[in-house]
Amino acid sequence: MELKKILMIDDEEAFLHLNEYFLRNCNIQCPIEMALNGQDALDRMEEIKPDLILLDMQMPVMDGLEFLAKFSETPFSLKTKVFALTVSEKEEERKAALAYKFVYGFLPKPMSNQHVQFILKHFTMLD
Repeated sequence: MELKKILMIDDEEAFLHLNEYFLRNCNIQCPIEMALNGQDALDRMEEIKPDLILLDMQMPVMDGLEFLAKFSETPFSLKTKVFALTVSEKEEERKAALAYKFVYGFLPKPMSNQHVQFILKHFTMLD
């Protein structure tokens, strides 16, 4: 599957820019959209139509688990792959996120080149 558009959701702009750096460093050329919280991302989903979401789990306004619950009710959940990113080591959060069939991985923040390669490998193997 070809990667056409990425949506990164994180309340910390520094992580958004750092993650974008790693994506570009791994030769990702597609558009990368950014949202500062889950609600902003949901409000813009029709406009963005991502095929990959990199989701921070701990955010104000709407955290990652709340986003996943609302996102699961949209038609985008049928076509979009989500990878959760977090600094937390809460096992219950990890299990709850991975319970959604559109969540394909749970990675530590900040991302690295190895994380991007993992995502790309799994993204192209999916479908």
